[in-house]
Amino acid sequence: MTDRKPAGREWAEALKFAAAGVAIAIALSLALTYLLLFSDGIGAFGRGVALSIALPLLIGGAAFFAIGWQRAQARELCQRLTRLATYDGLTDCFNPRAFSSIVERRRESALGPGRGAFLVVDAGQVRAVDRRYGIDWGEEALRLIAGAIRKSVRASDLVGRTSQNEFGVYLAGASEDDARAVGERIRDAVAEVWFAPGDRRDMLAVNVAGVVFEQELEFAEMMRQAARALPARGRARTVRLAHVPPTPAEMLRADTPRNDG
Repeated sequence: MTDRKPAGREWAEALKFAAAGVAIAIALSLALTYLLLFSDGIGAFGRGVALSIALPLLIGGAAFFAIGWQRAQARELCQRLTRLATYDGLTDCFNPRAFSSIVERRRESALGPGRGAFLVVDAGQVRAVDRRYGIDWGEEALRLIAGAIRKSVRASDLVGRTSQNEFGVYLAGASEDDARAVGERIRDAVAEVWFAPGDRRDMLAVNVAGVVFEQELEFAEMMRQAARALPARGRARTVRLAHVPPTPAEMLRADTPRNDG
């Protein structure tokens, strides 16, 4: 259960705040009126104009500034909460739930072309780093690997963390050559990362495998096909890609012209 104040208490606090604001406004109005009434250099019309300008500036300006400040604070808090719900705090990539949801939305939207590719980046070596140097160094290795992945992909690609030591890359509209090039860049970038726990460099490495498809797959199927292409053990020498050809029904739908009228 959430710890929440009773509704009656919230209303009471709101009324106290409103009463305090009204009292301050009345005090300012009386003080300004008193000063203007006993000013010999200003006529009745001048006093009226001065009050008409000064009161909105003093009272309305302060009130609207407070409202604007609260709106800005609320907007910033909303952005922070959205980021916490969307991104993985350790790697700054999409978290698993957000990643699958965003890929599905992209796949189902008009922006999603028929063909594409999905890569799985296996950072299983991090488990050995955990055992050898401790969890803190393992997390640092994951951060460095994630940074290398983000720098290696295209601007339109999506990168997310799919499990503890695994990342996914969704490449909308990519060909086999595109997917292989991105995968090789990821492998090379990770290998070039400077990682030196205990004052000695330890080379980082990842396995990259994926699936290339001509018609969009569901996220779970992309993951399954890409994971099947990963080597059972050890490190693969190249980026391994599986292929999912379109079914006859999909080929028929692709060849059938749409009737927009």
